[in-house]
Amino acid sequence: MIRKLTLLIMLLAASVTSFAQSDMGLSDNQRVLGHTANNDIENKDVGFGQAGIYQVGALLDASALSKMVGCRVVGMRLAVSADLGRVPVYLHSVAADGTVTQIHTQRQKLTSGWNNVIFNGDGFEIKDDESLLYTFDYEETAEMVSADKGGLCSIGSDTANAMVMLSDGKIYQLSGAGMICMQLIVDVTNMRAYDTAFGFFDTGFKYKKLEDAFEVFTMISSVGREPISSLRVGYQFDDLEPAYVDCQDAAIAFGESYTFQQTLTVPAVVGIGTHTLRLFVDRINGSPVEPSATMSRSENFAFYDNTDVKRRAVLVDVMTSSSMAITDKLNQALNTLGDINGTAIFAQHHAKGTPLYADGNDVLFSRYAFEVPVFTSNRAFFPGEKTIAYSAGELLSYPIPGITESLLQEIVAQDLTLPSFVDISAKTAYNSDSRELTVDLSAVYDDNAEAIYGNRVAAHVMLIEDNVTSPQTVYFSGTHTMVKSKYTHNNVVRWMNGNALGTPMDVSSKTGTARVSTTLDQAWNPDNMRVVVYLTKYTDETVPDDLKDHDVYNAIVVPLSSTSGIESAVTDDADAHVEYYNLQGVRIEHPASGSIVIRRQGTKVTKVIMP
Repeated sequence: MIRKLTLLIMLLAASVTSFAQSDMGLSDNQRVLGHTANNDIENKDVGFGQAGIYQVGALLDASALSKMVGCRVVGMRLAVSADLGRVPVYLHSVAADGTVTQIHTQRQKLTSGWNNVIFNGDGFEIKDDESLLYTFDYEETAEMVSADKGGLCSIGSDTANAMVMLSDGKIYQLSGAGMICMQLIVDVTNMRAYDTAFGFFDTGFKYKKLEDAFEVFTMISSVGREPISSLRVGYQFDDLEPAYVDCQDAAIAFGESYTFQQTLTVPAVVGIGTHTLRLFVDRINGSPVEPSATMSRSENFAFYDNTDVKRRAVLVDVMTSSSMAITDKLNQALNTLGDINGTAIFAQHHAKGTPLYADGNDVLFSRYAFEVPVFTSNRAFFPGEKTIAYSAGELLSYPIPGITESLLQEIVAQDLTLPSFVDISAKTAYNSDSRELTVDLSAVYDDNAEAIYGNRVAAHVMLIEDNVTSPQTVYFSGTHTMVKSKYTHNNVVRWMNGNALGTPMDVSSKTGTARVSTTLDQAWNPDNMRVVVYLTKYTDETVPDDLKDHDVYNAIVVPLSSTSGIESAVTDDADAHVEYYNLQGVRIEHPASGSIVIRRQGTKVTKVIMP
């Protein structure tokens, strides 16, 4: 039965690149580079199920190629499941903006099984910040379709960039058969004899109690020409004297990895506050080595003592675009979740150039949006991840109904358990005639705050509106798209103070205050708006060097209208829609005794004292 390929309209998991040298008909100075790294074939007879000529292959991005910058691509290897005759093979460079430029082509006879294609000439140098796309013209004949057998081979599961099609200068992901059996052949003569690189790197969550064990887990790869038989790994806290771990069992062939998992001894002088851990390799096979850019890795973390400050809610920023059909699926998931019983604040920032763009949103896109759509959870770095943000497209690619909602709920629940060292509250005053809004924010810091946050934090205020009618691209009939002109958007960020940079607040005392004012645009509906207040580290840089230290410390929702100075008893109107809030602006299902805020449909917000 033919394993059919289909165009993938959603993003897949991040690509995994491997390196290897084995019985592949290579010379001593050659290695393979690709999503696959050996002679294995799992799936034969892979095809499209439709006659035609398709330029298929795989893409390696610049980060995957970085360990081989300066080496030369001298050919490619590919496995096919039928004799395909003489066909063109191609090598392309792909610029950061996605522009594809062909840099080599030659015709090669391809027979069933693995084929080594050595390029004419001396090859092509791997450069910084350049991706490589390697393809060939695959012709699926009517006879193949009739026999239900394609001519491609694959292995593993679907992975981003591991099987793609080039058509009219655009790269399309293919799914349904895993990774295509194709690899680049690289001359590594210019490579260092011994070199290592840190891959997955997990030091646990950023905030740690002083008494907790400090564990680190990472993968150390061999990226030099010669195999490694042993390592010495050093670790250093801040600028203190390093300690060392001898790894006598670290036998690592080229392209393979060694698992380094240790409980580290933290020097007694390392106390409450923000610190840096650096891991590095200083000996290979018993001898000192000259450091390279990839032989060390650093991460920031913070030690704290006990704290009673709780996170009010989790801020989930979504960098989105109404011009992308996939965001309709994300919108549906967020609409289903609502605010997860008051524990989540969803804030959707629309891309520049789209109708719902808000001034300053591009700051967040510059910081977090390695693609669109992405989302962050409290703008916090998750251990071991490459980026602070998550790929929303990857999350939506799971075929299980409701999986997106479930995973988002788990992420929010997990973040609520993380410590915070500053509590916040806010009062709003809104004048419906002038449409002027004033937000007075207060912060109370505990004993950990200054040591961890430094002497300044940033106070942030966002205005979010629901029920906004604006165009949205959506899917219909499978992969086709259309623009739906009257589409209802929720969680739309309309305004942020300081263009997402916030207002500085001093941390030197136990309390801090800030006042933020703005005038609502006439196009915005105050009845559908809410005010979100939160704190981060302060910076005036769009993308600060210490971006991982700019997570959200605490976040709350407050009503748009003022509740100060209003204390009265009210009689419920059975016909009115009534909503209850606590004094921090968080909606509650049932009123308790004490002061609460009541909002009736069509009336102003009222503060009352419940018996």
